[in-house]
Amino acid sequence: FSPSVFAEDISDFEIEGISIGDSLLDYFSEDEIKKNTGFNVYDYKKDKTFVLAAFEKTSQNEYYDILQVHYKRNDKKRILYGISGMNYYKNNIDNCYIKKVEIIKQISPILEKAKKTNESGKHDADASGKSTVDSTFFDFVSGDYVSVACYDWSNEVPYLDKLVVSVTSKELGTWLISN
Repeated sequence: FSPSVFAEDISDFEIEGISIGDSLLDYFSEDEIKKNTGFNVYDYKKDKTFVLAAFEKTSQNEYYDILQVHYKRNDKKRILYGISGMNYYKNNIDNCYIKKVEIIKQISPILEKAKKTNESGKHDADASGKSTVDSTFFDFVSGDYVSVACYDWSNEVPYLDKLVVSVTSKELGTWLISN
């Protein structure tokens, strides 16, 4: 995670050297993008505006296990509206919380103009109610946001505990919470 000295908006932030507004084609070929796009995670949505591409650790994403990006389905330029870096913490959620605190300490002074909020609770994806997510959001006046979250999944679901650092545009954020 490499923010500028004082971020005025999310385009000042980079995850794995990539910023909102960049073209994904500057980092990956069209074949690589197609190969890593379309995990059906948004099939439930009527509005199919955005798609998700996920790239496993490569020379491009050296800090995170997975790099996820969102772009518009019909955009030939593959302009980015969301970028996330993920690290897995299999059976080690305590280390996730430690890393989350470190990242928040690093970015808080840079994001002093953003509104900081914390949210934690049960994750809707686990019907047992045993999985939790602990998030810190830095909301810009524009509606864009940066978030740092730890996902503590129960043994009831097939997911690994993880840390997610995200930079999300207002347009994508609005779409994500819509039906």
